Amino acid sequence: SGLTDNYSHAIETSTFASLFAMILGLKKIDDIAIAAYLHDLGLVDLPNFQSDASVTQMTEEERKIYYNHPERSLEYIKNKKMIISEVAAKIILQ
Repeated sequence: SGLTDNYSHAIETSTFASLFAMILGLKKIDDIAIAAYLHDLGLVDLPNFQSDASVTQMTEEERKIYYNHPERSLEYIKNKKMIISEVAAKIILQ
């Protein structure tokens, strides 16, 4: 299902980002992991989003949501009063 696929994608993205950060000797690995996990949260506004869907097959409104999903993710986090670091917030917008 789409929800399971999106959850798996979030876990995999977080895991890979953390591993790359460790390999590169970066600091703030926890922030990187959290940001990678939450980055696509704004895609919940796309009711039928499939991670392999082509952007060209989306409506204009869906493309707008898709291209602005990092900002939507951060807005959702703030609206739900979730506590994340400034570093993680900046990473989410990347």
